[in-house]
Amino acid sequence: MVRVKGGSWRFRGKELRGCSPDQIVSEGISHVPEGRRLFRTLSVRDNLLLGAYHAGSGGTEHDLDFVFSTFPILKERAYQDANTLSGGEQQMCALGRGIMRGRSS
Repeated sequence: MVRVKGGSWRFRGKELRGCSPDQIVSEGISHVPEGRRLFRTLSVRDNLLLGAYHAGSGGTEHDLDFVFSTFPILKERAYQDANTLSGGEQQMCALGRGIMRGRSS
């Protein structure tokens, strides 16, 4: 993470300049890496659930349903290893993982 050198960084009214990465995640911001960075030997479902790791248990299944309704192909492939997905499907999974974090906060 690159430290802020000037100005401010606000999200939902809270100043995040100087916050640690785990504090930023706890505020509901997630990062979707360009290279997807999926856990290739884990299932699609498990990759998505990792996105809700910091969120605790509240609403996780509801959020998973939301991701599956947004990306129906992921629901069809929920128990496949992530490395069996096409590039586009992997990107959907990476985006879904980011959504899981943001929605469960």
